[in-house]
Amino acid sequence: MGAKLKLVAPTAALTGDAETARYEIARIRSLARVWINATPEAQRRDVSALFVRRAFDRLGDLIEPDAKLNASLATPYGKLDSTARAMADSLGEAAAALPLSEAAFSLSSLYTVLLSAHDRGVLGAFYTPPALVGRLVALAEEAGVDWAKVRVLDSAAGGGAFLMPVAEKMLAALKTSEPRAVLGQIERRLKGLELDPHAAGFAQTALDLLLSPLSRAAGRPAPRVVEVADTLERAPQAEYDLVIGNPPYGRIRLTPEQRQRYARSLYGHANLYGVFTDIALRWTKPKGVVAYLTPTSVLGGQYFAANVPPNVNSAPRYAPTIRTQTCLETLGRQSLPSNVDAIEKVLGHIGLCAHFGLS
Repeated sequence: MGAKLKLVAPTAALTGDAETARYEIARIRSLARVWINATPEAQRRDVSALFVRRAFDRLGDLIEPDAKLNASLATPYGKLDSTARAMADSLGEAAAALPLSEAAFSLSSLYTVLLSAHDRGVLGAFYTPPALVGRLVALAEEAGVDWAKVRVLDSAAGGGAFLMPVAEKMLAALKTSEPRAVLGQIERRLKGLELDPHAAGFAQTALDLLLSPLSRAAGRPAPRVVEVADTLERAPQAEYDLVIGNPPYGRIRLTPEQRQRYARSLYGHANLYGVFTDIALRWTKPKGVVAYLTPTSVLGGQYFAANVPPNVNSAPRYAPTIRTQTCLETLGRQSLPSNVDAIEKVLGHIGLCAHFGLS
């Protein structure tokens, strides 16, 4: 495995050690991808979860040794050999030199990398790079989101790529409040739903580590923010000011009940991102914000083309930014995309909708 990194205290400012840590993390991730290939496919998901869980445990031991974490949401079956244990420990040690959000992403995203292609497809497990997360959070902020008051949902939370920066925004907005009050606000105003219990567990652990200083000061556990759930089977209510995230992609076979429930957003084969966009609008309050990472086709493909009036040009307007295309649509009849009538007809009403479309 080579020499391990010299660890830095969790309170230390970023130095050259951070760049060394990033290099070490990249090296270990490459080794882990080779190592996992020797694992039978039937065991690969559990072994991947065991590996990342051990890395998270090592990270937590170093940066918040007294943290009281929420109980695990899933227990992977099996055990790691000595080589894998050492590799996972080294990964957690390297991550300890980074800011917590970056450290958590470097670990939780590895879980999806280690999964088989089949499991990634079934779970829709493709995590969002931090640069795109940051841009989408910024778009939501530009849309008027007030982090001191907003109620936020990520309905496909994965390993917490969006929950972590949103929680950090909330903490910054509430920095003058008492620790117990802040934890209560987080508990009431931040929610993540995730189908994969292992990924959900990693997201919750990252949040537990983030909230650990407040939890210690307040004398109470960090709130459980992430719930293991099949979002398609939840009954949405318009109770969130912001629904944010990267919805899963690909075709899905819906039950007859689900097809009836989401009929307004279906055209031919059901696509997960189309259904999740429908779900987001059902969860969002009138005049709320939906901030989704989507393919550009979500606003110009068959889902909407079938409902575009003959006199409406179906091509949305986009402005290029950071190797993607973005579109901020105000469905209150200001700066409207040309196919807004179709969007409104299919998906209902919402005050402000931010679509971050991959080109």
